[in-house]
Amino acid sequence: VSNIDGVHKVAAFTPIKSVGWIAVSTQPESEVLAPLRRSLLGSVTIALVVASAGFFLALSLSRRITVPLGRLQREAQALGRGELSTQVRTPAPVELEGLSATFNEMAGRLRQRETQLRAQTELATSATIEAERQAAQLAAVVENLPEGAFLADAQGRVLVANQAARLLLGRDVPPGTQVDIQAADFGLLRTDGSVYSPEGLPLSRVLRGETVTRQEVVIERPDGSRVTVMVNAARLDLPGGEKQAIAVFQDVSPLKEAARSKEELVHLISHDLRSPLTGVLASAQILQRRL
Repeated sequence: VSNIDGVHKVAAFTPIKSVGWIAVSTQPESEVLAPLRRSLLGSVTIALVVASAGFFLALSLSRRITVPLGRLQREAQALGRGELSTQVRTPAPVELEGLSATFNEMAGRLRQRETQLRAQTELATSATIEAERQAAQLAAVVENLPEGAFLADAQGRVLVANQAARLLLGRDVPPGTQVDIQAADFGLLRTDGSVYSPEGLPLSRVLRGETVTRQEVVIERPDGSRVTVMVNAARLDLPGGEKQAIAVFQDVSPLKEAARSKEELVHLISHDLRSPLTGVLASAQILQRRL
C-alpha cells in the first residue's frame, strides 16, 4: 500500500474475533526488503567470486595442457618435414609425460632408421658405381678384341657387338638386338646351309647352362657372301646374381679353304699318278714273267 506521501509500505492484518476488530500493522517496504536484498546481494557476490575463481582455475589448467600440446604439435609437424633431430624438451604435465616420451622414442627410431637407410643407400650407390665401372671395362675389352665378340644379357639381348663382329656379319648390331631370335635375319646357318633355330645358337645354349666350344656357324652376309666362323661361348656370373654371356667367333674360312684345296690337291695327285703307276706296274709284271 501507499500512504498519502507516496511511500510504499508493507501491511499485515489479523482479525480479533472477540471484539470484532481487525489489527493492522504497516512498515515501509524498504525496511522489510532490506535484509532480503542484503542476503541476495551476498549470494550473488559469492556466486560471482566462485564463478570467476572457477574460470581462472579452468583457464590455468587448460593452459597447462594446451600449451604443451601446441608445442608437441609443432614438433610433430617439424618431424613430418624431415627434421628428425626434433625432440620434446619442454616440461609437460604428468598427463602428457607418457605422450612426450613416446614421441621422443618414435623420433629416435626414425633417426636410427634414417641412418641405416643412408648407409644402405651409400653402399648400394657404391656397388652400382663399381658394377658400372666393371661393365664399362668389360665392354671396352670386348670392343677391342681382335676376334668378333658379342656380350649379351640374361635374356640374350646384345649389350656390345665389337667392330670385328660387325665386319663379319656385314651389318650393324644395335644394343638390345636378340641375334639368336633373329637368326634368319642375320643369316646364321648350319654348315649344311639350313637356318639355325634360336635355341641351337651359342648364346642361347650357354645361358641355359651348356658349354659351347668350337661350334661352327656359317654367316650369310647381306651381299650374299658367306663366311664360316668357329664360336666359343661362356656364361658370366656377375656379383648380385646377374648373368651375362659372351661369344667369341673366329673366321675360319681361310682354314676351310686351305683344307679344301689340300683335299683337291691330294685327289688330283692321286688321280694323276694312278695311270702312270698302272703302266709301270704292268711292265714290271711282264719283266718279272720273262725273268
